[in-house]
Amino acid sequence: MSYVNIKTKPTKEFPDCCTNDVVKGDEVRFSEAVFSGIPYVSPTFLGVRTIEAVVVSESYSVKGRHTFTLDITKVNGVKALKIGKRIRRISRNLYKGGTYRKPWKDEAKRQDALDEKHVRRKAVRAGIREFVDSEKELYWWQCKFTRRWIEKRQNGRI
Repeated sequence: MSYVNIKTKPTKEFPDCCTNDVVKGDEVRFSEAVFSGIPYVSPTFLGVRTIEAVVVSESYSVKGRHTFTLDITKVNGVKALKIGKRIRRISRNLYKGGTYRKPWKDEAKRQDALDEKHVRRKAVRAGIREFVDSEKELYWWQCKFTRRWIEKRQNGRI
């Protein structure tokens, strides 16, 4: 399978690039590749689908994955989805070819939502670092215990 390069372009309705900065309440436009067949084994590229949607919610998982829930308002392209359908997209898939949004009536409210999102992202990343550090420490103790056990066994103390 070859790499498919998909680019979303700004329009009069969606002039603002918001790649990496989508927040709840944004009306966004993005494009995604559509495939058929067995994923990762024999996918066949069918074409490109452009989706316009409203961001209903966004969340960070424990592992740091950023997920968006979207309500579709308009779809063009291959295998069009139903208008009004609710879909989920991981941030890397939403941002892949560029994401554009409609301007808000009150951009200050959007900036507040963006600041709050960045605070949550920092908290999640700090938690991930803390988790990884604790796992490394646990691994070190397990290795230390195993080494002692092997030494005792070799010396005939077990």
